[in-house]
Order: sequence, then structure tokens, then C-alpha cells
Amino acid sequence: MPIDPDAVGAVTGPFESSWSHHDCILYALTVGACMDDPLGVELAYVTDNTADVELQALPTMCSVLGGVLDTPSPLTMIGDYDRRKSVHGSVEIVLERPLPPEGSVTSTVAVDGIYDKGKAALVSLVIAAEDSTSGDRLFQVRNGIFIRDEGGWGGDPGPPWHAGAVPERSPEASVVQTPRAEQPLFYQLNGDRNPLHTDPAAAIRAGFERPIMHGMCTFGFVGRAVIQAMCGGDPDRIAGMGCRFGGPALPGEAIETDMWLNDEQVVFQTRSQGRTVLSGGYVTLRSI
Repeated sequence: MPIDPDAVGAVTGPFESSWSHHDCILYALTVGACMDDPLGVELAYVTDNTADVELQALPTMCSVLGGVLDTPSPLTMIGDYDRRKSVHGSVEIVLERPLPPEGSVTSTVAVDGIYDKGKAALVSLVIAAEDSTSGDRLFQVRNGIFIRDEGGWGGDPGPPWHAGAVPERSPEASVVQTPRAEQPLFYQLNGDRNPLHTDPAAAIRAGFERPIMHGMCTFGFVGRAVIQAMCGGDPDRIAGMGCRFGGPALPGEAIETDMWLNDEQVVFQTRSQGRTVLSGGYVTLRSI
């Protein structure tokens, strides 16, 4: 079997990376900020030249920070497998404090689990980022990567998904958003250049009728929806967020996110055209 379960603990880094107001604004635009209300409540994410508005970072932006897309991944250390059979299965972010609109971090990326799911392997990658000036932890991102046809060695199946069960009651909020037809062309500017999202021929070869949304772009859209519907428009309320990726959303098609409030946690589920695209979703709220 090409994948080596003993690769758990493999680490790349540390390495330095930074972001500016420009990067902050670019990310917000790639996940639809101000798309439907260009002079409205989301103006603070997309401009730093308005006297009455102070630029703020969307918390989900940490998922594209840390220089990870420009750095050798620990996935290169787990064995020789068919990269075309890997898909993004889940994501979880933890913010120790609100994300600043500019900053520098020292990051590492580690393989912290390789699990046997029978027909697939699940690899858990953790990005840990510390503020380059203070040395304090700023954020952590955990990505679950499914690799088809790499399971079945009799290993640990891993823990069950730990959060985000949908309550048996009507949601406290439901938000409909419609990404642009060209949304993946914008989102690729964050560094994810997978042709599945931009090349019609590549999408057809992968079994799709046309290019699909980046799952992390959908994640960013939903983060915006939660901020507006459940956080009073304050992005600093989000201390953590996670979900599992189901079927893909298609650019130009509406996504609908239902949200429930359970104590200091928001549970969410996102659908598109009758398909569940994000499940087991949760947001941990920070007291302000």
C-alpha cells in the first residue's frame, strides 16, 4: 500500500509568511463580500480608505494564510499515491484572538493522523501559526483529506465527527446566497489553482458537468452568512468554525444555510439545489 501510516508526526516548517490590507480585501471579495450590497454592512471587509470604516478581516481568511500553498506539504511524506484521488473532506479553524487585517506568522504543517476508512484513507493535516512578533498562537487550521482507494490496511478508523448535529427544531436563521458564475476564477487568486474549479475539460474528466466551487470558497460564503445572521455583523465573535464537505456547489447556483444557536455554538448546514454541500457545521462564539 503506497500510504505509510507511520508518517503520522511528519512536520514541515517552520516558515514565515505575511499578509497585508490588500490580501485581506482580496480574500473578502473572492468569497462574495459586498456582492449584493456594495455600500452596505460588509464595507469594512473591502476598503481601507473610508473615514468612517476600519478594515476588518474575515475569520475564515486564516484558511488561506500561513504560506501553506507555497510550501512543501507533509502529504509528500506519506507515500506515493495518486494525487487525483484526493479530495478535501473537512476543515476546522481555531482563532486564539480576532484575525488582524495585516500581520506575519511563523507556521508549521503537521500530519497528526492517518485513518483507515475502508475504501479510503483520511489524512489529518494541522497548520499551526504563531504571531511572528509576540510568538503567541494566532490560529490553527485542521484539514481532513480523503484519498480514495488507499484504505483497508486494518488501521484506526479515527474519531467520529465531533460537532454540528442538526437540532430537531426550526432554524433560528436561514440565509440564501448566490455566488457568481465566475466565482472560482476569483477564488483561485488565494492560491488554490486546482483546474477542477476553472477548466471545463478537467471538470468533465473528474465526472462533473462543469467546474465546481472550491469547498473553501463555499466555507467563506457561509462564514459571512453566520456573521450577519448570528453575530450581529461582528466577525470578532467567531472563535472557531468547522464543517465536512459533501457534494460540491456549482458556481452561479444559490446556496442556503440553516443555522441553530446552541449555547455558545452555532450549528449550520448548507444545501444547494437539494444537495447537502456542507454538513456537521459549527461555529464557536467568542464573548465580546
